Amino acid sequence: MKPEITNLYVQTSDYSTLVVESTRAFSYTIHRAPDHLYVIFLDARLLMAPDIIWVYDGIVNKIEVKQKEDKTLVYAYLAYPSSYSTTLDQGMPVKLKMFFDRSFIKNLLKDKVIVIDPGHGGKDVGFLGYINLL
Repeated sequence: MKPEITNLYVQTSDYSTLVVESTRAFSYTIHRAPDHLYVIFLDARLLMAPDIIWVYDGIVNKIEVKQKEDKTLVYAYLAYPSSYSTTLDQGMPVKLKMFFDRSFIKNLLKDKVIVIDPGHGGKDVGFLGYINLL
């Protein structure tokens, strides 16, 4: 019986980690495409519904998963260039983890000061933008 992909999600910590869960171990290949896109070909059927997962964690913008014939295709759209590494953890479920390096975004924000202005509220709604956005 062919492995089945049951779940897919992204965790963000030191890495942006794409996790693909399956009923059994499976083989896979990863192709790097232009514009910070990775295409992962999984030798497994898609049990979950095809989906687009919007992430926006600074590195991963979105993940798209779809079935094509007897393979599952996962498209990882990144905001910035990133190297990656993978592990295939055995167990139930089997987990393919793809770790995207976050050093680009860390270096981009290095030595920057981020200011949060909570000064509006109550009757003061703040500034209205040119299309009436607060």
